[in-house]
Amino acid sequence: MVKSETDVCPKCGGELKYYDYVIRTQKFPEGKFRKILLSRMKCRNCKSVHRVIPDDILPYKQYAKSVVEADAEYLDYPSESSVYRWHAKKATPLVKTKKED
Repeated sequence: MVKSETDVCPKCGGELKYYDYVIRTQKFPEGKFRKILLSRMKCRNCKSVHRVIPDDILPYKQYAKSVVEADAEYLDYPSESSVYRWHAKKATPLVKTKKED
């Protein structure tokens, strides 16, 4: 994945050229969603394909960035397991271990 202002391959530094697009569904509160067209770019050098991800979209997430970054205490629409994974990736472990003497 590359940011929208990038035209350089993150793997080899080669030039990226428009390849095609994919449709992505983004979920919002209260069951709302929207479909987004994401461009895909192909490296002329190594032939790898990269999606162009705008700043307001999080990679590998189906929920909107505002939902993922919000305080999970008042969110009831994503599943508990989704919220747990979001916090686990950016927080310290929930289980503390004993310090060894």
